[in-house]
Amino acid sequence: MDEAQNNRLGALQAKGKQFALTEVERFELLSLLQIYQLGQLRKSEALAEAARRGLRFSLSP
Repeated sequence: MDEAQNNRLGALQAKGKQFALTEVERFELLSLLQIYQLGQLRKSEALAEAARRGLRFSLSP
């Protein structure tokens, strides 16, 4: 997920907590959440593969 998508996701989530989202905004939010979840899955798979290969890594940024 790029920075613009991440910012938009945050904006839609914040708006959704205060106001009702439009149908278009809800669809956009769901789409961005899918992109986010896919990114998290890929990170998890990469960490699992690195561990399987015995690579050392830090989870701290």
